[in-house]
Amino acid sequence: MIAKVRQQLPSSPVLSCAFACALLLAPAAHAGEAGRLDATSIERLKVIYLGCEDSATSQRLAGGDAMYCSIAYEELKQRAFGGDFGQIRRWLDSRTSRRGAYG
Repeated sequence: MIAKVRQQLPSSPVLSCAFACALLLAPAAHAGEAGRLDATSIERLKVIYLGCEDSATSQRLAGGDAMYCSIAYEELKQRAFGGDFGQIRRWLDSRTSRRGAYG
């Protein structure tokens, strides 16, 4: 996809550099938010994680979004489920079976 977009841009070194910088800096967009997740309530972390799960099932997450969701997942797993993957999985499955969708 990146190659296809790049083909549509004028072949200017300045534009190429700007495009490359934009791609490299995209993950940094959530870096500040991810750093604050340790102060986020467990209930809010659950909402964030369920939103991430929902988004990931309907589309491919961009690099920064995937990183943010991964950090939110780890924070939730550690704080709410004692680091146990099985517990967070059972919680997610119970939410899905009860409501038929995330949320």
